[in-house]
Amino acid sequence: MDGEKFDPIVILMQGLSTAVSIEEGRSLAEAEGLFFMVTFALDSMNVKTAFEMVIREIYSNMS
Repeated sequence: MDGEKFDPIVILMQGLSTAVSIEEGRSLAEAEGLFFMVTFALDSMNVKTAFEMVIREIYSNMS
């Protein structure tokens, strides 16, 4: 990185089974400049993908 400035903070808002609709979650995430993804831990739906997305974005911010 050699003194280069980068923003290492990446925030992912995950939607679980809640009272908030997917559209509401997506809309809030977009308004706040966050990533949004629906995950389901019981069968691991999108859990790995969510972590990979955050890691890719951190790496992208560093380069």
